[in-house]
Amino acid sequence: MVESGENVTISISGALNAVEFATQSQIINIIDDDIAEVVFTTSTGYLQESGGVVVFTLATSGDVIVNTGIIVYIVYTITPSTGASYTGSVSATILAFATGTSFSMTGINNNIYEGNKINVFDVTTVTNASEYGTQTQTITMLDDELAPNIALTGGTGISENG
Repeated sequence: MVESGENVTISISGALNAVEFATQSQIINIIDDDIAEVVFTTSTGYLQESGGVVVFTLATSGDVIVNTGIIVYIVYTITPSTGASYTGSVSATILAFATGTSFSMTGINNNIYEGNKINVFDVTTVTNASEYGTQTQTITMLDDELAPNIALTGGTGISENG
């Protein structure tokens, strides 16, 4: 368990076959050597645009328990195959004395062909613990609309001279 420093006081309350010389006690500091590191995982690398679900999990490595909450900040970038990318952020909390938490993302159909979207989620900051290496997850959202097809038919020729 990761916790703040602790002290132990050891006192002599009496002696057998001896005489205690004044009051004898010592304070010993216990230094906590547990390290809480956060690991970021997902249930899958793909998400259907129309109602698909991805579950993200944040957990302490080795199931280390912390006596204060751990706050994890995640920045995401969503890049469609056409159009502009956009970014945002989200935070999640692993409660005190818990070993993890999860949250989900659900695809919503927008009825617009954009091609598949690449969603990158990157842990940027961890409070009351540390990030275990670099924790990034990439999810591909599969567009369920078909690419439009355009065909030109009919018409008459156009003269080169106008």
